[in-house]
Amino acid sequence: MHGEPVWDDVPETLRTLIAPLLAKDPAARPAPDAIVKSFAPPRGADRDWRRGPVAEDIKKREEDVRALLAPTQPSVGLQVSRRRLLTGFAAGGTLLATAGGTAAWLLRSQTTKKPDLFAFPPAVKTPAARVLSADEGDFVVGEPPKPLWGPVRVLHADSPAPLPVRDVIVFGAAAGGLAAHNVVDGKRRWAAADVHAPGRYLSLSDCLIAAVGTDGKLLTFVASTGEPKWTAPAEAAWLLAADDEAVYVVTKDRRVRAVGRSDARIRWTVELSASLAGKTGPRGVAGRGRLVVATVDGDVVALDTSDGRKVWDLRSQSEGLVRPAVADDTVYLNGRTLTARALADGKERWTAEVKLVSGENPPWGPPMVHGQFVFAVQGDWPRRLNRGDGSTGEWEALYKGGRLGPIVAQGSGWWTIQDTARREVQAVDVENGRLVWSYEQKSPKSSWITADGNRVFVVGDAELTALPVF
Repeated sequence: MHGEPVWDDVPETLRTLIAPLLAKDPAARPAPDAIVKSFAPPRGADRDWRRGPVAEDIKKREEDVRALLAPTQPSVGLQVSRRRLLTGFAAGGTLLATAGGTAAWLLRSQTTKKPDLFAFPPAVKTPAARVLSADEGDFVVGEPPKPLWGPVRVLHADSPAPLPVRDVIVFGAAAGGLAAHNVVDGKRRWAAADVHAPGRYLSLSDCLIAAVGTDGKLLTFVASTGEPKWTAPAEAAWLLAADDEAVYVVTKDRRVRAVGRSDARIRWTVELSASLAGKTGPRGVAGRGRLVVATVDGDVVALDTSDGRKVWDLRSQSEGLVRPAVADDTVYLNGRTLTARALADGKERWTAEVKLVSGENPPWGPPMVHGQFVFAVQGDWPRRLNRGDGSTGEWEALYKGGRLGPIVAQGSGWWTIQDTARREVQAVDVENGRLVWSYEQKSPKSSWITADGNRVFVVGDAELTALPVF
């Protein structure tokens, strides 16, 4: 009535038959006798389905359609949807009338084919929380906010950082395996037992979750429901990254491997001279035909995603683990410096100005790209830099932030963890760097933060808390 039909799953040969039925003006729609005539099968079309369960199903559908269209029989109580009506027409011969003998094959395959492991429902819309306003009395500047939910003790001690994916947040479960909880209220949605959560997990287009199985297989699950999908014998130890074409893993024998997302087949496997062994494993990001791998000894290697060929590398970028971030055609690397490099060839675009602290140049924490800026903590001080040239402009944080943790942006602020004994989560106005509120963690031994949908998710040891944003 108010929009245009979505034809994505309708074969071209059927559109000329179905389109008139969807005309907005009732006068333009064909009468029932014209519909029956248009959808009538040719002679002999019934030979492929004369007997068996398919014939019985077709007969039942034809009876429903005749009852619906017959002018002498009311259709009250006959619950036949438009989808079933069109399916009934197809059963009566639509496909034969338009595509010859392929119809019989299609009808047979509908009753015998296995579920398509590479087809999955579209992702649900992220349920966004309300943004708080000090002007409306939602909070008092300087006072800690009330959590949206939590803390709940649900994480395993070795769980990687929680991963928000639309309406769920995924993490390593306290009892082992993988778990997903509602982002709205923190309640359990689903769990998968045979997952090695320390091997990490990834979002595939916000529809599937990729994870490492306890046997090294690459596993996938529908993000919202946990329904298992395709698997691949990847012999994986850690997941690195994913793009539209493949999932990239580090194998148990420390090689890099690409697994196709469309067929679960191994595309390529390569060995790197750089070290990929370590307790937590290397990190990676993918974009624009490049897989950037940050090794455990502080080197960075970029591979061509089509064949695994090394394209460029950067040695001794960090004394510890680099956590690269990608935006458009640029990769941002932390460590001894904060530097922006071209994804294609590794050419330096800029390196941030050195800020000495007590005569030393402290390392940079993980970068976060937000809009036209890059946020990162150098030593204890969060900084905002221009994406184009690395300049700081007139803005720098007025409060200390955590050296090891990330910065996340959500709402009108950016969030970090103060690296002190109290371990406070600090929310700072993104425009002026002024502290808006601090939230003290009850379990401060190990901390991490991530954000999505106007929520900031805080990890403290095995506890998970969701905070509001302003």
